[in-house]
Amino acid sequence: LWRQWRGTVFSETWKSGLLNMALATFVVFLYGLYPQLKDKLQGFSILWGQLLSVTTFTLTFFLNQSYGLWRKCYDYSRRLQGRLNDLGMTCAAHATRDKPSRPDIPSTYTAQSRQVLELVSRYVRVFNLLTYASFTRSHRPILTPRGMRRLVERGILTPKEHEILTDAEVPATQRHNAVLVWLIRLFLEARQTGVFEGGMGFEQQFMEKCHVIRGQYGAIGDEL
Repeated sequence: LWRQWRGTVFSETWKSGLLNMALATFVVFLYGLYPQLKDKLQGFSILWGQLLSVTTFTLTFFLNQSYGLWRKCYDYSRRLQGRLNDLGMTCAAHATRDKPSRPDIPSTYTAQSRQVLELVSRYVRVFNLLTYASFTRSHRPILTPRGMRRLVERGILTPKEHEILTDAEVPATQRHNAVLVWLIRLFLEARQTGVFEGGMGFEQQFMEKCHVIRGQYGAIGDEL
């Protein structure tokens, strides 16, 4: 975060800051050439003194509000990331494996479980892209027809998934909800077919994580 430049206060204000510094330097230079100019500009000094308190209060208030909003969205995003990581860890731990021939040989995922895990990871990636694209203007082009086609070209979406998302009767900013449902249905079907080992408690825990995920990205939208 400390190395980030784009979108920070400095990147947005450095031009006006340099302009004000140049203007102040020019005024000081004029004072040196024409000392009597100070008396003629005394009225501006009084006006600046009166506006200074109002300006300071306004800037401080909105800066605190902006930081509070940023901090809330950051906390929600970190929690959302954590719950998505929980889903991946849970699925990876419960996916079926081939039993090794010897105890000293590590077990490996079955072909079917590896395929399901790769699909889970891709759905999580698509969910993240569509979620934050619905919140930020800088990523909003992803939701355009050209952006969605680009996801297909990069292999992030399949042509069939692209067709389902674009034809769905939901706003473009709500497509991530459909991907979350895909993720849930993939887990349920995989558990029923034996790809994931675990009982109803395992399913309940997974569903609780999904509910928390829905609550977290919903809270980000409420704040914005």
